Amino acid sequence: MTRFSVCVIALVLLSLPRAEARPRPAAPAVAPLKPVNPNAFRGKGAFDTPLPTAVTRNHLGVVLQRVKLLKSQGKRPIVVTDIDGTIATELENDIGFADAKPLPGAPKYFRQLEAAGATVVYLTGRKTSDRKKTEKFLRRYDFPLAKAKLMLNPSKTYGNPIEWKLGAQTKLQRLGGTYVAFFENTKRNAALFRRLYPYRDHPSMSVFYVADYPNAYRGRIGDGIHTMRPRYPSVDGVAQMVK
Repeated sequence: MTRFSVCVIALVLLSLPRAEARPRPAAPAVAPLKPVNPNAFRGKGAFDTPLPTAVTRNHLGVVLQRVKLLKSQGKRPIVVTDIDGTIATELENDIGFADAKPLPGAPKYFRQLEAAGATVVYLTGRKTSDRKKTEKFLRRYDFPLAKAKLMLNPSKTYGNPIEWKLGAQTKLQRLGGTYVAFFENTKRNAALFRRLYPYRDHPSMSVFYVADYPNAYRGRIGDGIHTMRPRYPSVDGVAQMVK
């Protein structure tokens, strides 16, 4: 083959249309979800009537998805919950150890939170001397415990739980991490957490007030607090992308 033939073949090859490289599919973008404001469903400073179950399910689903997202970013998501009246039934004497039962759906939901990467913290008014009884209750009903933190009231008497929980904030801060949600059945304690983490500064941190009072005479609930009935609806199938 002559040099002229080689040049002709090269020119022909160069003139052929090139196959365009197929672009790689872009990674699915995380669609930011505007932080849920409970007051969008109830007027600002509304009465503490519990939100509809479907709305509660959505809020709980958002918390679970936010835990997953934070964990994927290498952060430590933390969820803090009371026990009596919040994840367990509460008797008239306020401390029903022997007869306490888990609120419907609570064990499963908190297991889901831990499986998603959350550190579950039980911040309770129960005394330190009640540790064995409390651990027995949590194990019996399959609440997460092995990796969880159990913080009990060091007072010799039950005293004022809000004082203990206010004083426990220093211990909570030592855990580090990012707080995703607080669960409480006492309005004052729920308001305490929201006051420590104002909604305007921490819109991605949820506060849940667990109550079942359909009348308005119990007063009003503050901004940025979700009022839910004492049951945890299943969040299976609730998939929301959150920021």
